[in-house]
Amino acid sequence: MTPAEWAELKVLWAQSESLDGAGQAHLLATASSARVRRELAKLLAVAEEQDALDRPAHELLGLAMDGAFSATGERDSVEALAAPSLVGRRVGPYRVLRLIGRGGMGAVYLAERADNAFRQQVAIKTLWRGADSDVLLQRFRSERQILAQLQHPNIAQLLDGGATDDGMPWLAMEYVDGTPIDAWCDQQSLTINARLDLFRQACAAVHHAHQRLVIHRDLKPNNILVTHDGVVKLLDFGVAKLIATEEHESTLTGAGLSPFTIAYAAPEQLTGDVVSTATDVCALGAVLTTLISGSPPLALQGMSATEQLLAVREREPRAPSLIALGAPPEVALARSLSSSARLASVLRGELDAIAQMALRRDPARRYPSAVALSDDILRYLRRDRVLARPDSTAYRIRTFVRRRRGLTAAALSALVIVTGAGAVAWRQALLARAEAARAERASSFLSGMVTGTNATSYDPIVRLSTSGTLAELLDSALVRVPREFADDVRIRARLYTAIGANVMTQSRFALARSVLDSARMLAAEGFGTHSPEYARACLESAVLRLDMDGPYAADAFIAAAREAVKALPPDDELHARIALVEASRAVSLGQVRYADSLAAAVAQREQRPDGGGAGGRGGRTILSLRAQSIRMLTSSWIHRDPREYLRRARAVLALSDSLGLANTNEQFNAWGAEFEALLVLGRSEEALPIQTRFVEAVERLPRESPAVSAVLARNRAFWATVAGDTVQRRVQAQRALDLAGDGTELRISERLLVNNTFVEDALARGDTAQARLVAHRSVVELARSRSPMVMSYAYLFDGQAALASRDFRGAIASLNRGLDEVNQAPELWSMRPRLRRVLASAYERIGDAALADSVRRLDPPRANVPPCTPGGDWRGCED
Repeated sequence: MTPAEWAELKVLWAQSESLDGAGQAHLLATASSARVRRELAKLLAVAEEQDALDRPAHELLGLAMDGAFSATGERDSVEALAAPSLVGRRVGPYRVLRLIGRGGMGAVYLAERADNAFRQQVAIKTLWRGADSDVLLQRFRSERQILAQLQHPNIAQLLDGGATDDGMPWLAMEYVDGTPIDAWCDQQSLTINARLDLFRQACAAVHHAHQRLVIHRDLKPNNILVTHDGVVKLLDFGVAKLIATEEHESTLTGAGLSPFTIAYAAPEQLTGDVVSTATDVCALGAVLTTLISGSPPLALQGMSATEQLLAVREREPRAPSLIALGAPPEVALARSLSSSARLASVLRGELDAIAQMALRRDPARRYPSAVALSDDILRYLRRDRVLARPDSTAYRIRTFVRRRRGLTAAALSALVIVTGAGAVAWRQALLARAEAARAERASSFLSGMVTGTNATSYDPIVRLSTSGTLAELLDSALVRVPREFADDVRIRARLYTAIGANVMTQSRFALARSVLDSARMLAAEGFGTHSPEYARACLESAVLRLDMDGPYAADAFIAAAREAVKALPPDDELHARIALVEASRAVSLGQVRYADSLAAAVAQREQRPDGGGAGGRGGRTILSLRAQSIRMLTSSWIHRDPREYLRRARAVLALSDSLGLANTNEQFNAWGAEFEALLVLGRSEEALPIQTRFVEAVERLPRESPAVSAVLARNRAFWATVAGDTVQRRVQAQRALDLAGDGTELRISERLLVNNTFVEDALARGDTAQARLVAHRSVVELARSRSPMVMSYAYLFDGQAALASRDFRGAIASLNRGLDEVNQAPELWSMRPRLRRVLASAYERIGDAALADSVRRLDPPRANVPPCTPGGDWRGCED
């Protein structure tokens, strides 16, 4: 094709986006040459559905010009193209209930589980007969491949797939009963800040897709739905692009003309330039503009398709504040503001800058990622300086004053993050040994920054200065390190390992993952893959993956660390550190005796006068503290004796005090264990002072991270339960859930605790619907962990919630799955009675008394268990 024909084809394709079959037929007739007409017909023949599946297959395939024609050119009827209705039929384990919509490639049906395993509604997506060309089948398979990679709470999940008896491919998707994000915000009259919070959920979903090399390419409000409980769901990956497999793209995509919505399109989608993650960032900027101002950034109404094309390519997008000034009063009212002028005033400045940075015509000048856009919005919400706003002394002063209104003494204390679950902690420790010259340069660089510790070594990372928060200092360090140490890959490797570990303790897990990935590559380059430095970087990555993705995700990094230290002496400290990470992994898998043996070996090593790192201090080391903390946890499963649990908890606290450490992970875990053991022993008068110390320590901590705030709110809910304060328990449990659900990254253990605390509260106050919703969502969210310990608890709470909501068969299914998890890890046998008690109740409620009795007989009645033995009454038992 000539350049002129190519330009004409692009314009005609843009015009076809809004036309029905007859309109497309007329458009084909207007083409200036047979070559343009032929290429446009090909594009129309492989176009996928758009928006809410708004065109039938015979139109999409260009078969409505004068009757219909088959792929061989023979005349055919429209009816012959339509696949038989699936309503009432069974597709896989699902029974089809009704048609939801027809679309470009096929139809979408509402279906439900037909096998009674549990209650579930899904959306079944199928191909039309006649839409099964090689290209469209490849598109359908590509969508399944893409969706299978995307496991995120804000993305509609792929649940199943297969083919019908007559060979028709189908996908089972999570059924999302939601409203487009812009309409939902208007219906709820959400404030600007609330809209920004909601929008960050969409950013999290897009970032998740980008991390898995998927570009959406058609982001718009209609593809971002909000459920009735305020959860964002990203839909329609039918036109998404797998970055790593461009060679397999269809004619349509390969030509650079994949479907999009022009009001939310990036310029490169119309010019044929490379489409990248920056394309989605631009679309997010357009969605953001719509959410806060009421209209997309370009005014395209009344324009022809050619004019719209030129506008996207050439015009600068409007600032949200300018759009707001010309908006009708109801736009401001829908944002809980009194007038358009007031809305424009709120948007002017930082929000204008954020939106326009995302919308820049040059992809390289946009935010580098969806999470960078989200983080800048978070800075705005926290009243910090936003990156999109040009820096100046006056701007720095304004933001400094704004974010310190109502400053409290707690905000000036050291930035320490802790949780009763033992998931987050700041650690203090000894200076790291390093090569003399490099140590001096690194020490000079770290001077003036905050003292913290990494996850496996407790080495110091940075020192505190009064000039800013730890997050700001670490972000600054990440900019400075590659510039100031460009000549020394070894220093960069060490600093990236340290900074990545510290970022992890802030619960900024996506950034931590990126930094630690760089640390491993730099360590491999500078030291080699059989070096202590490479082992340390791998260990930090193992801790991150273990916390976020489960035990199996850490395996490759633990193995790499093991391989890296093979040449080191057996008593080298790194072997002990690796063993402690392996012990944590074993706990997650329910292998508590193996975990205990690993930790015991480390503790014994640290007792030796010649133990590496012990220094003849009789076990008073950081590694010994960590080992004893793990053994405290394993004892609760192995011995099931609160007296042993109490003894080990107090040993951990004594060692922590002797080391001069405060507010460590281990200390908070031990306080919780001591409190729990004393309650079981009936010594509540001794337990109450521990509660007071714990609460006072936690309340002194700042709460800059949503993840940290969520876990702290969960802890408050727990202590409110202990105190019998049901009102405060409900408030804090709801707050924890709200913070955890706002696109916040939480460790697996944190999410389990937050969700289960809410479920317990909801059941206590009789809100069975909410309890069921959150419990089931918890099972879905945590399934990726593949941790028997985590999943046995998740299924237990899901079963309890299902039973309370009278979904008895759903309860039976969940509780049996919980028992399956425990059967994978026999050392978790003490979970079986808890699961079976609820299971017996569920069988009883469906009228199967015989089965209920048979389940109950598996465990002795509590009244028959002797006191001072596992399962019995421990009150008054002597130490």
